[in-house]
Order: sequence, then structure tokens, then C-alpha cells
Amino acid sequence: MILKSLYFNLDRQQYPNEYGYSLLLNSRFYCNYIERTVFKALKWKTQNFDRLVINFTDHPDDFFQIIASTKVLSVKVKFDRAAFEKAKKENLAEYFIKHVEWVTLQLKKQRNRFSDRRNRQSKPNIPFGKLYKIILKVDPDPVVYHYRFKDIVFTEKSLKITTKTTGENLIEIKLKDL
Repeated sequence: MILKSLYFNLDRQQYPNEYGYSLLLNSRFYCNYIERTVFKALKWKTQNFDRLVINFTDHPDDFFQIIASTKVLSVKVKFDRAAFEKAKKENLAEYFIKHVEWVTLQLKKQRNRFSDRRNRQSKPNIPFGKLYKIILKVDPDPVVYHYRFKDIVFTEKSLKITTKTTGENLIEIKLKDL
């Protein structure tokens, strides 16, 4: 298998669901960028997973856990809420990239455990310092939501955004309210 996906998650038993969901939404842009640039270039071959989930928790017990049924490698990392809140105000890209870099280093140390020996290729160093500077200049990724939108429809009284997935309107706004 080839590592293709990256997600950040927050332990929902320790934090409210809304807070965890906000972390997920704040991280998706960075994850998409890393998936398209870094992971695509690395083509990191693995034995049992194609998705990496960095799970923030107050008490990381077992660091690595492969969930075979979903082909996920879950990595538990200590969550520092104050650092996350500070990063939201200052530099969120650096916060997420720092965690990806740290987890990547841990995985490289465990290479025999997680890499597929039969298909080992030389792997370039990941330029994380450059990466977060580039991410700060890139506009948000429209690909993330592209699958949901079908059309923008103007009528005499409203603006509607339709969806490909359900046939219902995602949103309808009266023109007088615009």
C-alpha cells in the first residue's frame, strides 16, 4: 500500500465534539496540501495502511496502532490546548506541520515495522521549513468541497446553491437579505 491520506483528530471523550470538529476543519486544508505535494512525491510504501491519523489526546498510551479494517495507522500525540489556541491566532500551519514532521521522524525510526521491505525506495527528505511558508501563500483548496456543489441559481427572489449529492439546496438566501 502507499500512504495517501492524513487526518488530525482530537479525542472526543476528553474534549467537546464541537471543539474536536473545529480542529478537524482547521487542519483539512493543510492535510490536503501535504497529501497532494509531499505524500504524492514520496510514494511511501507501507505494509498495512494507506491513511495516517494523528490523534491528539491528553493521555497517549499506545503510540502506534494499526486499525486493519480501515487501513489506518493511528498515532497518538499529547495535545496541548494552550499551544493550539495560540497557534490559531498566530501560525496554524506551523503547528500542524510540526506535528506531521515529528510523527514522520517517529515512523522513520520504526521503518522496519511500517514500511514494505519488498518495495523500499529511497525517500527524499521532506522540506518542512519550506512547506509551511508555501502553505501560507496558497489559497484555500476548493477541491475539498468541490464534490458537493452543483450549481449557483439566481431567481427573481433568491440565490440558491444546489448540491450534487442530495438534490436539495445547500443554501437558499433571499436577495433582499444580501
